[in-house]
Amino acid sequence: MRSEPAVSILLDNRSQDAEDFHKAQAVTLLGTVREVRTAPQKAECRQLLVNRHPELAGFIDKPGTSLIAVTIQQAVHVAHFQKVSRWP
Repeated sequence: MRSEPAVSILLDNRSQDAEDFHKAQAVTLLGTVREVRTAPQKAECRQLLVNRHPELAGFIDKPGTSLIAVTIQQAVHVAHFQKVSRWP
């Protein structure tokens, strides 16, 4: 990520149901990533993560763990297997 900051993140609501592809929706987020480096930003991001996932506190606090921030530049939403919308 340090050498190539372009990223994509796929989020979907698929299940293992054979008919699911007609109901499934997915969002692909396209953007760039950067490491969170300043102490105030790290503390803020850490708190957000620990509030949501308290079981990760020990992992987040390890010296080798980096926190990253993604700046989203585009989102692509696909519903009903073929209905596509984009932002912006």
